Amino acid sequence: MSAPHSHSPLEPAPGFSEMSAAARDVARFKEAERRRDFTNTLLALFVQKNSSKEYLDSVVEILRQWSGCQALGIRTLDEHREIPYESCAGFEPGFLKLENHLSLECDTCCCTRAISEAFEDSDRTLLTAGGSYCCGDTVAFANQLPPEKQARYRGNCMKFGFTSLAIVPIRYRDNVIGAIHLVDHRPDYFAPSIVEFIESMSPLIGEAVHRFQTEAALSESNRALQAEIAQRERAEEAHQQVLRRLADAEETERGRISRELHDRLGQDLTGLKLGLLLVRKQGPFTTPIQESVSRLEQLTDGLMRDIHRLAWELHPAALDDLGLEMVLRRYTTEWSENNNVPLDFHSDGVEAHRLPLQLETTLYRVTQEALTNVTRHANAKRVSVLLERRPDHVSLIVEDDGVGFDAAIQAFAAQGKLGLLGMRERVILAGGTLEIESTPSAGTTVFVRVPLKQKPAAS
Repeated sequence: MSAPHSHSPLEPAPGFSEMSAAARDVARFKEAERRRDFTNTLLALFVQKNSSKEYLDSVVEILRQWSGCQALGIRTLDEHREIPYESCAGFEPGFLKLENHLSLECDTCCCTRAISEAFEDSDRTLLTAGGSYCCGDTVAFANQLPPEKQARYRGNCMKFGFTSLAIVPIRYRDNVIGAIHLVDHRPDYFAPSIVEFIESMSPLIGEAVHRFQTEAALSESNRALQAEIAQRERAEEAHQQVLRRLADAEETERGRISRELHDRLGQDLTGLKLGLLLVRKQGPFTTPIQESVSRLEQLTDGLMRDIHRLAWELHPAALDDLGLEMVLRRYTTEWSENNNVPLDFHSDGVEAHRLPLQLETTLYRVTQEALTNVTRHANAKRVSVLLERRPDHVSLIVEDDGVGFDAAIQAFAAQGKLGLLGMRERVILAGGTLEIESTPSAGTTVFVRVPLKQKPAAS
């Protein structure tokens, strides 16, 4: 039944038992050297290759060359419990079409049972001590089975003339993660020494396959994570653009309302003031009437001052023309007078060179909100404002010696101090940072730092 064939590199040479003890020792030494060289080759591939496919292609080539078999493939178990050939050589296209994608859930054959380790009674005569299938004559084996048992084997190896078959599970620790499938047209081709040696190499191959699969999974996870990060960055950028448009719209609306207050209501109050002067000139009146006219004039003067202040706070037109330093100097002076709190304003580096208008508006609004918070909550005796420009950034510091508060953001919302969150949002939109240092009874300091875009050096 068996045809003669040349022995494999690990198969004992003919007459091995008749050799002298010295000759047998030499043969064993050479066999050990071949095993060592093969092991070193697998270890080198483990280090050199960058993917499971690239690694297994090399393993298939080496195993096929070493064993001399006609066809060899390596199956790996995927997440769908399918066992496709990840690499193979020597199989005909028709065979691959039938056998490439086997499923542990749907198919039944030697390959599926070797990987799932769900053996049947008829498999026992084919199994090695290491759990591999090895059959020297597939036709004879199938013919001695009853029809219901034959149905448990797909039989494609026999259909394509592969008489000898060996299936060696690929193990990673205690799990089978694939199989090495060797076939040949020659009967009894795979000697026990061949199968045993491949079994001894299986953990090395399994370690490499597991590593590459893990790296591929990590790479896929990283790609998914990067895609999610990119999506979140796009969403954040879209959110920032919406906030910028809202901020621009707010400033535009503040400017419109400021002009309405200054031009229309201011003119009406001016007309009222002039009318009251004309009424006074038509006197003399009785004392009660004169007192009423005086009160109306005082009320009109107060309304004109309030309208002017509101228009200025809503949108200081001078910011567009005179710049941040001049506007802050005037605003802090008026704030100090209105609140009867001494305020020291210092600036450095912003007098000669204007900042971008949007940035000036941001810093003005932050200062305005910070001083509003001082008025409402701090009960301060003294305040200082420092505006400073450096080549790469501009900083703003507003400090008071008031009652202070718990600087945790949660405390802002709990105490109704949402203006501080608005300040932070404005600064973030400008690409800067805002930090607040405050403790009860120790005052509050607001630190703002906004980087400045560097102009390209002249060539």
